[in-house]
Formats: sequence, C-alpha cells, structure tokens
Amino acid sequence: MALTDVQLRKLKPTGNEYQVADGHGLVIVVRAKGTMHWRYEYRIDGKKKKLPLGTYPAITLTEAM
Repeated sequence: MALTDVQLRKLKPTGNEYQVADGHGLVIVVRAKGTMHWRYEYRIDGKKKKLPLGTYPAITLTEAM
C-alpha cells in the first residue's frame, strides 16, 4: 500500500505507538503523544535493521521516499 499525504495528515495519536508501512520498507511511526517519525526498515543476513530518516512534516513524504 502506497502512503499518501492525505493519509499522513489523518493519522492521530491513540495513546499507544503504532506504525503504518508502505509495503516497500518505508514506515511512519506515530508516537503516543502525536509526533511522527520516518523510518526505513530492511533486512541484511536475515536480521531486521531500522534506519531513522527524520520527523514528519519536517521531512516530507517525497523526501522520505
């Protein structure tokens, strides 16, 4: 599922941290207090790695891709 700017603006904090992924490794993490952080997740030798990219909206969807 490809992320869109409209979807990102509709994300709201729920009191728990959650994430929404695009299916190609790009993830937006919504923290309990409402801050949103970009992350790229990938695997090397079967081990999951996470690369932080910055916060949304300082880093836009286009920049994160």
